[in-house]
Amino acid sequence: MKTLFSFAASAIFVLLLFAVVACQKDENEKPTDVSNTSNLIAVLQQHAHWQSESHRIEGVEAIPAVVSSESFSFGTYTNGKGHFVWETLFTDGGADYQEGDFHVDTLAREVHFSTTLQKTFAFRYALDTTEQLIRFSGTYNGEDTAITLSQK
Repeated sequence: MKTLFSFAASAIFVLLLFAVVACQKDENEKPTDVSNTSNLIAVLQQHAHWQSESHRIEGVEAIPAVVSSESFSFGTYTNGKGHFVWETLFTDGGADYQEGDFHVDTLAREVHFSTTLQKTFAFRYALDTTEQLIRFSGTYNGEDTAITLSQK
């Protein structure tokens, strides 16, 4: 009987310990608000200039190994579209410049880009209002791409 009681007490202790650990919030967990597309548009209108903190291509970080700096600028959003500029400077001295229109797709939670050179692409987005970050993810130039932007 004493052994059964000890076993039961140990099992309850382990279950309680597991419950406490499982319920603790991860310190690195960042809240993400993607519930309202107008939030993204409002943030882009309020803060037009964004700097890339991270640019991952096929899961490999490109900053600072390949990309020395990267920025996005977003213009006024009216009649369902706005203007954007995406500038990338490479460590080898090269640069890439994309400019054109963007549109926020409410249902797909995507931003669609159309450049002046007739190139089109789309990124899913996540807006982190607590950390003031925008995360884009999708396919660009045939490669899995993830970009994290912070306010300049």
